[in-house]
Amino acid sequence: MEQRNFTNPQGDQVVILAPFGRLDITTAWQFRLKLQEAISEESPHILINLSEVNFIDSSGLTSLVAGMRDADKSTAVSAFVMYTPKPN
Repeated sequence: MEQRNFTNPQGDQVVILAPFGRLDITTAWQFRLKLQEAISEESPHILINLSEVNFIDSSGLTSLVAGMRDADKSTAVSAFVMYTPKPN
């Protein structure tokens, strides 16, 4: 999984998490830990780039939904975005 951090023009920290391949029972726990880490660091903007994920099972979906709930509970996270580009 790739993780990139940068600061936007407004000075806010943005964390981009980009899992790749399968987001399933064997990889979802790693993704969940990275997501919890980003939320606990109180990053105001978290972007989940799913463009390189070719399969998601119920464990992967659970980690995404749990992360969304955790971000919603956090007073620091103001944007939590999941992104998957549409095929051409």
